This record gives sequence, C-alpha cells and structure tokens, in this order.
Amino acid sequence: MQDTSLMYNILMEEIIGDVYLLNHNNVPHNHLNIKKIVRFNGPYSEEIDKNQNIKYELVNSIKGTSFETELINLLRFDIDAFCEAPAAEKFTEKKYSDIISPVTKVRLNHPKNYLTSGKHDFVKSCLYRGNLDFSTAHSKCVAGFVPGDNLGLKSSFDGETFTNFFDSFLDECMYCYAGYQHDAPFPKTLIEIDKDKLEYELRNGETDGNEKGQIIKVLRLGKRTEVGSIYTRKQLFDTLETILRTGTHAVMPTKSLEFNKDIAELFKRSGSSILYSEGDFENVQSGLVMHGHTQEFRKEQARLYREEGVKTGFFLLIAAPQPPTSTNLELMEYARKHDLVVQLLPTRIPSREVAYLMLGKNWENLKGDVTQHNFDGETGQGGYILTGNGFLTPKYIHPDWLNLIGDNKGLSIKHNPDEVDVRMCHHHPNGNHNAIEYCGGCIIGKVGIKVVKETKMIYTKKPKKRRSIRSQHKMEFN
Repeated sequence: MQDTSLMYNILMEEIIGDVYLLNHNNVPHNHLNIKKIVRFNGPYSEEIDKNQNIKYELVNSIKGTSFETELINLLRFDIDAFCEAPAAEKFTEKKYSDIISPVTKVRLNHPKNYLTSGKHDFVKSCLYRGNLDFSTAHSKCVAGFVPGDNLGLKSSFDGETFTNFFDSFLDECMYCYAGYQHDAPFPKTLIEIDKDKLEYELRNGETDGNEKGQIIKVLRLGKRTEVGSIYTRKQLFDTLETILRTGTHAVMPTKSLEFNKDIAELFKRSGSSILYSEGDFENVQSGLVMHGHTQEFRKEQARLYREEGVKTGFFLLIAAPQPPTSTNLELMEYARKHDLVVQLLPTRIPSREVAYLMLGKNWENLKGDVTQHNFDGETGQGGYILTGNGFLTPKYIHPDWLNLIGDNKGLSIKHNPDEVDVRMCHHHPNGNHNAIEYCGGCIIGKVGIKVVKETKMIYTKKPKKRRSIRSQHKMEFN
C-alpha cells in the first residue's frame, strides 16, 4: 500500500515534510500517468537540485522505474515554482525506504483578519454577512488530509502531532468551488482564535479588513473548508462562545461534526443551525469517508442534534434538472420522521471530469435546453449554463423539486405532520440581466424566491506563481 506514497522536504528556515498519497487504489504504475492527475506546466530549471536543499524519500518498490522519474520531475517542477531564490545551504539527497510513516506537527497561525466576505455580496437575499474558516487562505481541507488506517497503518493525533496522516491529491470533495485554492497542508494552516479580536470583527461587521459599522447577524462557518472535524474543535468552541457575546447566529455546513452535548448547548443558546451535507455523490468525497464521515454517519448526527433541540437539517446536493432519486426521497422521509429540514443545493459542475463522475454526462451535453428521453417526466440532457466562474450551473429546475419547495419559505406553523420541510439554496441568471435567487434561510430565517438584477462578479483568478502539485480536476477520461 505504501508503494505510491512519497515525501520530500524543502529546507529553508525549517524542515517542512509532507507525505503525499498519490494512488491508494493501487493502479499499476505503468497505467498511472501522474501528469494527468496533477498540474504540471514545466519546464523547470535543470539546476533545481543544485540550487536547493531537497530531501527526497521514496519507497523501494518504485526505485529505478519510469514512475519514479515522473514523480521526481513533478516535484522538481513544484519546488522550482515555489522557491524563487537559491537556498542558503545546498545539499540535495535522495533515499529509499520500505515504509514511510509521516509525522506532521500542527502550526497555529494568527491572521490579520478572521472574517471574510462572500455570498451576500452577489446574492443579496443570502443571510450570510460574514464567513469564518478555521485555517488560513489557500489551506487544504481536512478532507484531503487522510488517516492511514485504510492503508494498514495506525494513525493518531495527540493534539499537537498527526502520525500516519497523508496529504491526498484526489480525495477532497471534487465538486468544491474552493478546491483550486486548497494548496497548503491542513495542519500547518490552522488558526488560533482570539475571542476578543473575533468579537470586535463581528460587532463592527469587519470582513476582509473592511469595517461596515454594523454587527454581523449571521455568520457562516466553513466557506472554503470543513470546520466540523475533531481537529478544529477548540476553534469551534471559541467561535460559538464568542457569538453568544454578540448575538450572532452561526450557520454551519458540515460533513464531519459528531454529536457533542456541549456543542449542542452552544448552538441552542445562540439560535444557530447545523446543515449536514448529503446526496448521491459519495464517490467524489472519498477523503471524508476515509475519516469515517459517511452519509449514514451524518444522518445519525443530524438526528441526535435535532433531538437535543438544535436547528438541524441537511444540505442535499441534487442534480436539479433531474427528478428526485430514490436516495433523495429516502432522505426526505428520514427528515420528516425526525423533524429535520432539507435544504436543496443544486450541483454546480467545475469540470468535464467531475461532470462524468457525478452525473455520468458529457459536459457539452449538459449545456443548453433540456431534452426529454421518455414520457414519465425524466429529463435527459441539458439544463445547465456556463457561469462566470467556469462552472456549469443548473438553470432548469425539475418541476418535482419546485413542487417540493413551494414558496421556499418552509412549512407553516400549522403544517400537516406528514409533510417534510424542503427548501432550496440556489441562484442563476435568468436572462434580460435578471437572476433568480432561491434562499431557504438555512433554518435561521425565511426568505423565499426573488427575481433580482443580475450581479456581475469578478472571480478570483487561480495563483500564477504557486502551482500546487495537487489538483482534483485534471484527470483524463478516454
């Protein structure tokens, strides 16, 4: 299992060692072209080994193979792109081991600002006025930092050090809109919360360092990364205790938060909500499954928090132009039975490869008008439009979904107990410079459906200098 892992250290002011898991599915080396999986834009300087202090470590089983050559070339390119100047000490060496056991220490950071702006800037009906991640910008998500237990290695975390955890190129959630930013190793990007500083930013509406002079009433936890894992538990407690001071409500999308009575109490006292991600797409979120955070796990945690009185529900990732699947209907029945809200999240497709993996469809065929393949209402191709961020976004919403959400304000107080509370979170251009916004309120409020003037966004470009050696979306399909 270890024969497709590697480690390299770059010695600058300190030794930084990361162990990368490239292929835990054991694809034969001669069938694995690593340049198809990661960004490799060569050429690199042929003097890189002479100019830097690099410690390569690889497993014995790939010694002398073309796969080893490809990996070394890939690493040289990445190091050359990252290290602009020669190292003070220059001594590169390469060694081989039977087993590589990674040990990674947590490094806590203190960013200038905690809170970032986001969705409300271009979706005016959205209730979020600020966002907080528990790691610095361009950090990898915990979904891409996987335990080695599935590889036959005992993993552990003692509060300061991870043992036998691997950076994994392909195991983060592949549909994540922030995936291209996930560059720096998860344990080295975690932040330490200063509760007084966070309170100041919340009270003054300070996002991205700009003060708006009004309190942030609704704060999203986890804009770019998963914030519910046990590894950022102190940050979560510190944040929830702080929002009690300011009267802020938190909305927390998560795949990883396990039930904890103390956390439940803080969510109740602050009137905050938890939304567990669900859907038919576990095949493109394998990292969190390796952590044990399966969809069944999430359903059970949601039930436990709701029974404790917390506003709890599901973010249900759907193929909106298609009717509900049997899995979707089963989840809605589970939600009805346990008094959970279902907030629909139409899938946005970032690449051709993800279109194939998630929907089994060709990228070009997904664009344009919907075609009918039979007479029972099932849609076949089409229904998506290409938006400014390069994603395919659903424009056509299947009538079955629209019937379920109604006015998108949730159930009335006197609703039929056999009904399930289904809402939708979505927005898309609608022609004539207008857009439709579906805001389900994230169990914090009730907004509904609005037709608004379309807001043009200038999207952040991918980094030009630092090209990560990990990319989820560069796989090729024949």
